[in-house]
Amino acid sequence: MLRAHNGDSLKHCVFTNEYFKKKGSLIFSVKIDNKPVKSIGVSLSKMEITQCRGMKNKNSKDHKVILSLIRKNLYQISSRIKKQKGIKA
Repeated sequence: MLRAHNGDSLKHCVFTNEYFKKKGSLIFSVKIDNKPVKSIGVSLSKMEITQCRGMKNKNSKDHKVILSLIRKNLYQISSRIKKQKGIKA
């Protein structure tokens, strides 16, 4: 299971605190060279990053670059949500 694996690999609580079950949020796993380096939580209602955790809840050397990439692409998540709502309506 990816969620447990990411929390175990990075030694943080993304899985044990069940952030992945929180309604209205997405959890992303960031990997470099196929190794987890970050878990990122995004609030769907606010369309903002709520958490960005690396090994033992610390920032990775690529922290600023990763945050920038996610922020620049939040519009894609938002547009997909709007399309999905349009389909269900």
